[in-house]
Amino acid sequence: MANEITYKEIDTTIRGDASPQVKGFLYQFLVALQFCFEMKKNQTLYIEKFGDLSIKAETEGGSLSVECKHYSDKIHLLHHNVINTLYNWAQPNFHQEQYEKLFLITTQEIRDNDVLWKVVKGREPDLYQCFTDAFKAEVKRIEDKLEEEKKTNPKAKLSSDQEKTIKQLEYICDDERKNEVNEILNKLIMNVECPDYKDLYDTIANRYGSMLEGKKSELYIDGLFAMIITPGVVEKGWSIKREDFENRQKELNSDFTTKTITFPTIGEPSEEEQQGLGSSLFVEKLRIVKLEQEITRAIHDYVKTNNLIMNEIKGRPVRDDGLEKYKENLREVYEGKYNEFTVDFNYDPHQNKFKSSQKFYQVMQNACINVKMEPFGTVDVYFARGVLHILADDRTLDVKWEIDGTSI
Repeated sequence: MANEITYKEIDTTIRGDASPQVKGFLYQFLVALQFCFEMKKNQTLYIEKFGDLSIKAETEGGSLSVECKHYSDKIHLLHHNVINTLYNWAQPNFHQEQYEKLFLITTQEIRDNDVLWKVVKGREPDLYQCFTDAFKAEVKRIEDKLEEEKKTNPKAKLSSDQEKTIKQLEYICDDERKNEVNEILNKLIMNVECPDYKDLYDTIANRYGSMLEGKKSELYIDGLFAMIITPGVVEKGWSIKREDFENRQKELNSDFTTKTITFPTIGEPSEEEQQGLGSSLFVEKLRIVKLEQEITRAIHDYVKTNNLIMNEIKGRPVRDDGLEKYKENLREVYEGKYNEFTVDFNYDPHQNKFKSSQKFYQVMQNACINVKMEPFGTVDVYFARGVLHILADDRTLDVKWEIDGTSI
């Protein structure tokens, strides 16, 4: 059959999976996103223009160059990631003098007992001597090994990788570049054992998206990540200015924080949950003003509200903040109404104290319904009344129903 694909062809395609390379690109873009969050005023981030990543400052100082490596093998002083990076930075068209810091960021662990440990921890006093001694020794080792092989195989020669390595090492160690290479090494900052692309994504989401709850945190980070790879950004020299990144942050923040969320629902509290609350402070305050008929409903609202707070609000930053603000607003409404009733009561001291208190309670039961809570807007009636009883149950607050002639 024409154009039929055989299983052998499919198997060959699968074996040629390019996912490690794709993961490398994802890692580079995520590191770029992390640096976007950390950029300062008048800085611009470039991707694949002056290296993997670069941050250029309009004013003198503050420019960085970043190389990103997403590898699983262990790194060491003679690893090709180290050699290639130093070789590229030493090129005349790189202009290392323009950068304040040079970062090599890798997911790799350092090989056991390798001298690179001392370099990373800042314990190597002479970086130039350390690197060039090791590089020269490696060139000699490769050349000596070739000479040994030629004794049994006169046609033996260096592999293309070995030729490339020698060329790079000799270039770095050339005495004519000593000052330049020394400057590069003194600017070098190596970050090893960094999170891989999946863990880095989670780190960024937790650090910079924590003000949003649930899925919104990921959507917020995804929106900013998408900005990095959009055609418009690529067409502008694949560059992102701090101001543009901040504007995108504000747009996404607005999208995710100004929309009203439907108030959550929760099941009715069980009889067992409502037992044992008869001696609670908020219940006792109802008895003081002879509102025993309200106790059953008050306990129901109190328990159901606490259940919803524990299951749908606590541990979610936006909702937690909304609840605290809601309590403050409810308390302000309470104090205003209480003082109004106190003025009326003092104006006519012959009023029945219990009737005034009971009327105040009913007024507050209705007034609390109109108080809104972010990010939901309107809350359910039971919840508004339940929060009132939670406030009344707090011994540090003077929330009561008794009108006794004293203002709050």
